[in-house]
Amino acid sequence: AASAASSAASAASAASSDGGRGGSGDSASSRHVRSSRRSISATPAAASAVRSAAHGRRSLHTRPAPRRAQSRALHGERASAAAVAAYVEDLRGSGVKVLAGGDGPNEAREIARRSRDFFWYSPLLKPQLTGRVADALVLATSEADVVASLAAAVRHRVFVTTRGAGTGNYGQAVPLRGGVVLDMSGLDKIESIDAEAGTIRCGAGVKLCDLEDHARQHGWELRQHPSTRRTASVGGFVAGGSTGHGALLHGGLSEDGAVLGLRVVTAEDQTPRVLELSGRDVFPVVHAYGTNGVITSVELPLARAQAWSDVTAAFPSLDAAAAFALDVANAPAVVKRGISVFQAPIAHKYLEADALMHATGADAPQWDSAHGRDGAMAAGGDARHVAMVQCSPPGVGPVERLCAEHGGLTTRVVKATEAPRPMYEFGWNHTTLHALRADKSVTYLQCVLEPSSALGLLRRVSGEFDPSELLQHLEVVNFGGRAGFASLALLWPKGETGEAANQRLREILSWHEANGIPVFDPHTHVLEDGGMKVTDWAQLGFKRRVDPHGLLNPGKMRAWEEQSATADTSDPRGAFAASYRIADTSAVGGGPNVATSATAADASSTAADSFGTHASSPDSGRRRPRSRLWGEWSTADFAEADLSQAVR
Repeated sequence: AASAASSAASAASAASSDGGRGGSGDSASSRHVRSSRRSISATPAAASAVRSAAHGRRSLHTRPAPRRAQSRALHGERASAAAVAAYVEDLRGSGVKVLAGGDGPNEAREIARRSRDFFWYSPLLKPQLTGRVADALVLATSEADVVASLAAAVRHRVFVTTRGAGTGNYGQAVPLRGGVVLDMSGLDKIESIDAEAGTIRCGAGVKLCDLEDHARQHGWELRQHPSTRRTASVGGFVAGGSTGHGALLHGGLSEDGAVLGLRVVTAEDQTPRVLELSGRDVFPVVHAYGTNGVITSVELPLARAQAWSDVTAAFPSLDAAAAFALDVANAPAVVKRGISVFQAPIAHKYLEADALMHATGADAPQWDSAHGRDGAMAAGGDARHVAMVQCSPPGVGPVERLCAEHGGLTTRVVKATEAPRPMYEFGWNHTTLHALRADKSVTYLQCVLEPSSALGLLRRVSGEFDPSELLQHLEVVNFGGRAGFASLALLWPKGETGEAANQRLREILSWHEANGIPVFDPHTHVLEDGGMKVTDWAQLGFKRRVDPHGLLNPGKMRAWEEQSATADTSDPRGAFAASYRIADTSAVGGGPNVATSATAADASSTAADSFGTHASSPDSGRRRPRSRLWGEWSTADFAEADLSQAVR
């Protein structure tokens, strides 16, 4: 493994000097991320904790690579035509269905279609990723097909980009270096459900809507899902998503226990293996874009099914709507699944509020009533700030009373099963989609307003940006047991030219980070630069072990391209969880919120260890027992350990 990693490092170095392609947008975006990561600050009470937790991410970028080398390192050379042709012939001989670009125009169009996702939401990603197309498409229908596909990829050194349903927004499923797109939608079997314990296991290609329907037949439902529930796959959500509808109650995928188990196929030499991961061992693969193995099966915990009701309310100010949302989120007697807030005029202008959100006919709201304080709401839909709550029926009364206390007007209560559109298709990134359909110039932001100061941060943003440039869209999320906001604000960056507008977009992102609002950048295809995941030495070691040639979704993991971890410390819950706890600065008090190697070793000192001892990090001579949790391993751990115990 160490030899393979060394070879990969040499290959990455060669790629950075001899090939690849990338426009100025790539480099500018990278420069923005490096700059903004260094400028992270937080509210005074938590600033030191955030700086300490974010230190590992910043350290990678203190000496950025030259502009051209950086772009080439992220894109590199395409897979050779000869290698792809040999791969296709090899795999077809194994009975796996493969479409090749040379098969004909219909096949070429299908390959191009499945080489895209929703990256065009971003004006920075659109020019970078448009036109990047795979050379072949594998239509897997079983885990055996995936194993055969990766075995052939290793033999012929062909890149493999895994695809679920293609509903990601950051280019997760775009093949930067050609090669093969491995479509997982054929692994669509629900394998088992434990109706007593409330768990479900299924193939990675199962659509989340089908999973929800099946769970409800047994009295359960998904704990969370993206706004694309009708089309998204469970494997794609786990590998490329982070949170969604239901995170108000259960938190995001970063939470320990949000994903119970995974089956993952490696891209090792000789024969790829199938790893059965559970507990915290899933974290190297969660939200890793398929760079650390291909997920074939997922086990999730479920929640008891509820007969949800959707409550819509209108308010004369954004402050009132946001305060109402937090009060509902913190009301212990109200069981709720989601809360969304839309600054005026988002709901009226882009979400068909009058037709789909509010009651009509005899039940239509009386906008000129006393609730229209100062005539604000009576003036028209453009003046109405809207909040939507999905709660259990007993919670409707308390929600209506809280609405009135905040000067709002409840405008509709409807059973979720009878609503003209599911609530989740108004929120999360569906809001951006609706806006883009009406106005192609809009883009968006993803950031966190931490629980302890969410309303203050919201006012700070409103005081800095005119509504002509930024309109708030808020989703309430559970961060470590406390309610805060995920902001998916709509943006119209000002600028006379496209490049000027893009520069203004970067300035907006930088301003948020400089003012204690962590940004999860949706305008980069690089895993770590998005802010949702850091790659510590354990994660990089896992990558070196399971994909020694760097064939899986190349160009997406900065740590692999540069052969350097983006965090110097290990988090026992996994690096993905660490980034979420950076966002939740209110929960970390005055100390660091990422465990050091020493604390990780102490925590695991009583665990059974069958692997002996070794150095705790690449740069340390200190000896400690190897943890039983992969999320705590160093590069040396993965280089030395025998993973046969994890193979089924």
